[in-house]
Amino acid sequence: MKKNFMLMICMNICLHVIAQSDVSTSKWMHVTADGNNKEWGSLSFYDDETQLNFGIANDSENIYLCFLTGTQAAEMKLMRAGMKITLSEKGQSKHEASIIFPLPQTKQQFKDSSFSKNNPPATGTQPAFNKETFRQNYIAKHTTMQVNGFTNANGEISTNDSDIHVAVDWDTSANMVYEIAIAKKAFFGAGYSAKDALNDITLNVELNGLSKSETGDAKNGKGGGAHGGFHGGMNGGGGTDDGGGTHGGDGFNGGGSYHKPQLNPMNSDDNVSLNRKTSFKQKFVLNDGSN
Repeated sequence: MKKNFMLMICMNICLHVIAQSDVSTSKWMHVTADGNNKEWGSLSFYDDETQLNFGIANDSENIYLCFLTGTQAAEMKLMRAGMKITLSEKGQSKHEASIIFPLPQTKQQFKDSSFSKNNPPATGTQPAFNKETFRQNYIAKHTTMQVNGFTNANGEISTNDSDIHVAVDWDTSANMVYEIAIAKKAFFGAGYSAKDALNDITLNVELNGLSKSETGDAKNGKGGGAHGGFHGGMNGGGGTDDGGGTHGGDGFNGGGSYHKPQLNPMNSDDNVSLNRKTSFKQKFVLNDGSN
């Protein structure tokens, strides 16, 4: 009986340690949410399901999130189908708020992003895909987001909102960078106290999947509408063979290892991942500046 009792104590201790290891502490740093991730250094987490590298940080005024696509498939889903990010805090006041960005696109909307309307192709000619033009047009066309649950913002608002700011861009290795800055007062409320910010916060990320009509029959090499505009140059730079592209840190769900982008996600046997909605959760506590 005594042995069983001691065994139960040991098991409880082990479970407690495992549970605690699932809660990370955000970095203490100021971030300018501009789609440039240089200030983050190496992102601390990687998730296998979504194929996203990500980081969490905060300062005295804001909570910051950064996501970086590790594969072409993840980038395509993010750009075309959109992503939902939810922050929830189960403390006494119970806060939960979400951001949907980018907003899901139709085939035509995505196609329109590929070419400049100021320089249309000649009649009867096939327009040339320009990677830089595509990126500039994509950024210019995605200026709104859908938010819910924030104390001072709900519905469709500008990505340049003073309290909730979102920006995307591409790094030198052609990885898509997605940054968010959220004012603490927008999440906790204007009159929040330091005690309100001590509880665990759960980050829930949902990366939507593309419809089968958009991806086509990948196994037979039929890329459908998504393939032509994407693989033709969107991520042509990809990662580098020496690992100079996407790096994770300590890792969540995958050890934070570098994942080289697929050469052609539309012709992969794993095309089901493009059609499947993927998600992950990560618990964290805000940094008080002492760590």
